[in-house]
Amino acid sequence: MQQAFDWSRIGLAQGIVTSQNLGTGLIAGYRGSGESLRPGFAWFFGRDALWTSLALNAERDFATSRMTFDFLIKYQRADGKIPHEVSQSAGFVPWFRDYPYAFASADATPLLLIAINDYVSQSGDAGYAREKWEQIWKAYQFLASTFDSSGFAQNRGVGHGWVEGGPLVPVDAEFYQSALGVEATRALAHLAQAVGKPDVEKDLMDRFARQKSLLNQTFWSEKNRSFIFGVNGGKDQADFLSTLATVPMWFQLVDQDKAEVRSTNWQVRILHPIGECGSFLRTIRNMRHPDTTLARFGLYLRGGLRLENIAITAAQPDIRICGRMRCWPWTVHWAM
Repeated sequence: MQQAFDWSRIGLAQGIVTSQNLGTGLIAGYRGSGESLRPGFAWFFGRDALWTSLALNAERDFATSRMTFDFLIKYQRADGKIPHEVSQSAGFVPWFRDYPYAFASADATPLLLIAINDYVSQSGDAGYAREKWEQIWKAYQFLASTFDSSGFAQNRGVGHGWVEGGPLVPVDAEFYQSALGVEATRALAHLAQAVGKPDVEKDLMDRFARQKSLLNQTFWSEKNRSFIFGVNGGKDQADFLSTLATVPMWFQLVDQDKAEVRSTNWQVRILHPIGECGSFLRTIRNMRHPDTTLARFGLYLRGGLRLENIAITAAQPDIRICGRMRCWPWTVHWAM
């Protein structure tokens, strides 16, 4: 376990990259270009960096967490949206104006609020939240502009969530994205309390309480006794089993009696196999999708575990590939 943890920390350090034209931030990982022109995943990805910051906070590397936030806030769009991809060539081309990738996802924006709240909670550095309050508030205002009539963060017209392609997109609202929106509301309430804004805190916590209850109703399939992938038109359910439900489980957003993960005898699939969908959706994911491991560990610690096995990814031999070409830096968090 210690060896796996050490390799994961090395993997994190390898992800810190300085670009002369862009600044210093976290990239998503290293891999050969193959037949494409992109250098593997060695771009600055908002989602990946923000999930990774939870690991940085857990190991008390607060300076790198601040660096991560500062880099993404530097490229925050005027309306508050947080970038999804910043190419290594973004300093040489009109990346943010002429290319569709910079703000392609919807999840980086709520993740910024969640990650900064985690940083403040772990470090006690309320001063950072006070310093960045304008940008934090602007991010939430953008997020709120994406809420549907039920108050859930949408994907359609805003950006993809975790699943970027295949038969499940587009979808109006993923369970994953809507849950991040609910958790971001709670995160901002905590930050408001930390910077001395009690009225804002109260309003946000009232909203959070309403949305948490509604989340468990809207995205639950009573017929299948499981959470669904997403909704269309508010009520039409994209009724597929998905491991992405483990993200709201980790944030304790789901009712305790519904916290169950469908798994193989050693790991889970991102989706239950459906027809001829792509391998990205069918394949059993271990290193690439550690969110289920996180939920398992979190539910175990909180006494609510209902799973077929409780082995966490960090205890499995193949985590030792961290630090090599196949390493995904943000997997370290699930090992903690």
